[in-house]
Amino acid sequence: MVWLFVVAALGALMTSTVRYYSFQGRPLDPPPAFSLAIVLLCLFVAVVWKYSEVVLTLFASCYVVAASLCNLFASFATASLHGPRDQCPFSGTPNES
Repeated sequence: MVWLFVVAALGALMTSTVRYYSFQGRPLDPPPAFSLAIVLLCLFVAVVWKYSEVVLTLFASCYVVAASLCNLFASFATASLHGPRDQCPFSGTPNES
């Protein structure tokens, strides 16, 4: 029953409007430890093959939690850099006092 809730929550978050980092700005040069990356990738594929239900659910959960924390920290960082806002964050119109 817990798995059903976790999968439903992940599905809802994946179809929501929460923004996730796309990794398109990363350089495409191969890292110096390319052979280690191949070994780790093969190990990951083997673990997914053997324990697919648990590993893929944990992988998706970690992805959602990491993206949510990045969005939370980014909102605090932009708020502290720009100070108090002159506009209402929901309507885009100036606050009426």
